[in-house]
Amino acid sequence: MEKTIEVQAESPFGWQAAATEAITAASQTMRGIKSVKVDSFEAMFDDGRVVNYRVRALVSYSLDS
Repeated sequence: MEKTIEVQAESPFGWQAAATEAITAASQTMRGIKSVKVDSFEAMFDDGRVVNYRVRALVSYSLDS
C-alpha cells in the first residue's frame, strides 16, 4: 500500500535544486519513498530577476504493513 503527499520546496539555484530539496526534506521523515512527481514550477522575482525557484512535488511512499 502506498500513500502520496504534497511537498513544496525552493532554491535559488534552479528547479532541479528545488526538486532535490523536496526529496531531501521528505526523506528525513519518510521511509520507503517510491516516486516523486514534480507537479508545478514557479519562479520568484525581485526587481525583474529570478531570485528563487519553487516546485510542488507529489511524493509516494510505502506504508508499513
